[in-house]
Amino acid sequence: MSMHVALPFLCLDAAIAGQGVFLAWETLANDAIAMERLVAPFPDRYPTGIAYWFVTAADAPLSPRVRAFRDWLQQELAASVPSE
Repeated sequence: MSMHVALPFLCLDAAIAGQGVFLAWETLANDAIAMERLVAPFPDRYPTGIAYWFVTAADAPLSPRVRAFRDWLQQELAASVPSE
């Protein structure tokens, strides 16, 4: 019997509960791996070509709140993805 779950956070929860495996984005699974709730069965990492973009209006300067959010986001991403 196989199960298909379309929402990544539900896939993560199912894998943590022992209901299957999840080919996860590292940023999504990293905390669960660090807390030893999940394991990465092999050391390999493969780039997916998927990217997220932080965008704002082209004709407006970044407000202090947007700049603070951008800086926080960069710090979180840098901390969640191990350097190679």
